[in-house]
Amino acid sequence: MLLAAYALSTVQDAPGVFGQPSLWIQLASLVALVLIAVGIWVLVVHLRETRDETRRLASLEGIESKLARLLEERGDLDLRRLEHLLLDLREIQGRTEDALVRLFERESAGASGTTEGRGIPIEELARVRLLALGYASVEIVGRVENGSEGGGEFLVEATRDGARFKGSVRVADGRISRVDMRPEYTAFP
Repeated sequence: MLLAAYALSTVQDAPGVFGQPSLWIQLASLVALVLIAVGIWVLVVHLRETRDETRRLASLEGIESKLARLLEERGDLDLRRLEHLLLDLREIQGRTEDALVRLFERESAGASGTTEGRGIPIEELARVRLLALGYASVEIVGRVENGSEGGGEFLVEATRDGARFKGSVRVADGRISRVDMRPEYTAFP
């Protein structure tokens, strides 16, 4: 009951309290202080994010200085010269493979005149020749004709420069007599 009387007296005094201008000024000041505090807090959060981003970007300055130092160290490296050296190496490798194929053919023909007589399969002779010609992923699909003991014709599939090729390789007397490779496509539409 005492609590109800107090509440009733407070409500009765309320028009007098809310009618005072100092209360409204104090409430407005309180709201303004809360808004200022929220604004300062948001500003601090954004400043922290900006500081973190600046730290991440500071590492890029180190990369730039390292790149400049690397360019100074490797400035004498001429890319054209390097490309020509790589092309020369590729040409030398091709000639070496050709010489090895010729040596392999001569050795395989040997005294008996056949590759089968020397224990070297003629399929391997066809595979080595295609590899020396620059084909990759060489697969012997089948044998068309047997011919003599040291020869025959083989159907082959291989890739070169990203294109698929099909064809045949003829071996006669332990030597490659003909290589006929054609791309799978005949013409573009």
